[in-house]
Amino acid sequence: MRAHQIVTAGADATIAEAVDMMPRHHADIAKQREQRRWLALNQYRQRFYLSVALALFGGATAAFAQNLENGRRLSERWCSQCHAIGAAPAKFDRSQSFASIAAKDKITTEMIASFLRLPHATMPNVPLKRSDAQDIAAFIMDMKK
Repeated sequence: MRAHQIVTAGADATIAEAVDMMPRHHADIAKQREQRRWLALNQYRQRFYLSVALALFGGATAAFAQNLENGRRLSERWCSQCHAIGAAPAKFDRSQSFASIAAKDKITTEMIASFLRLPHATMPNVPLKRSDAQDIAAFIMDMKK
């Protein structure tokens, strides 16, 4: 079939019908072009969705960041009975100071926050939200020297 016959098929013909009317190598080229257009469209969609998500939630990182002041307040309320949270010594010799916990080589904020949320035999069971545990952990790690 010739090109003018494909064009005369008009707007009523779908791409698939037009491809069926073409010689074989023309059909392959048309399919490749259609695939490239589809891939390009998907890339544009992905970029659009990503930019919308960043616009909506990009400023939310400050809300999820650890709050050292809140960590200090919670530590004074829940931890200071046993741990030295500042310059003052601990009330019990068996508990570590926050500075000594922070000074450990392999300790991370995530490890401390996870530890605080788990039940312990040697510590009172304090109901902490994830954000509060992260705040206390950030407060402890802020003491790292």
